[in-house]
Amino acid sequence: MRASCCRAFRRCSRGSTTCKTVADLGSAFGAGQITLERGVLRPHRVVVYVVRADRFYDRPGNSYLDGAPRPYADNDRRFALLGWAAARIATGADPAWKPHIVHAHDWHAGLAPAYLRAFERDGAPRVGNVMTVHNLAYQGTFPASAFDALQLPADFYAVDGVEFYGHVSFLKAARLARTPTTTAASRCSAGPRRASRRAPIRRGNRTSCMRTTGMRVSRPRICARSSAMARRGSAT
Repeated sequence: MRASCCRAFRRCSRGSTTCKTVADLGSAFGAGQITLERGVLRPHRVVVYVVRADRFYDRPGNSYLDGAPRPYADNDRRFALLGWAAARIATGADPAWKPHIVHAHDWHAGLAPAYLRAFERDGAPRVGNVMTVHNLAYQGTFPASAFDALQLPADFYAVDGVEFYGHVSFLKAARLARTPTTTAASRCSAGPRRASRRAPIRRGNRTSCMRTTGMRVSRPRICARSSAMARRGSAT
């Protein structure tokens, strides 16, 4: 099965068939009630998982900015929910399917490997994961005070975790799971290879897995709501 996990916004709703609820994810991050739904994205017949969290995602503006435009004040929690939902799906939120690998893209999904590591501590089975960096200039950096809202173990705020010069870095969080790192283009690889001695940088990734991304709709497999998208077949 091919799966992509991204936030569900209004345009994804307009482009999909009626969604069916497959799991109640409870309440987290101040998002209110969160449900996991499954539908089909037209016209490519891509099966998608949608994380229904209207308090976070059914808003004016775009994926990152309000109508002013200014960054949403709770972007840390909005993107944390993306990674958390991907980890929940990967560890069995939908009894009908689980991916073998979670493929996180950029800082928007950087916490997914961290949540997988946290769930593993609580007894969840280990799920393989890989990170692809498309643009190293954007690292998802937030004040240290944001860490308390992320619902991660306290020791994850460390040099080998999400801490980055006194701040929280979502992109750096992948180190918690010793996540192999790939780059989308050769020009992107030199910087992260120099910056990290522990996370290997690879190019030309062809991993079959569950894709977790925060990008807006630009390709058939990438949705723009608070969604976790899944396609029957192999995974990306």
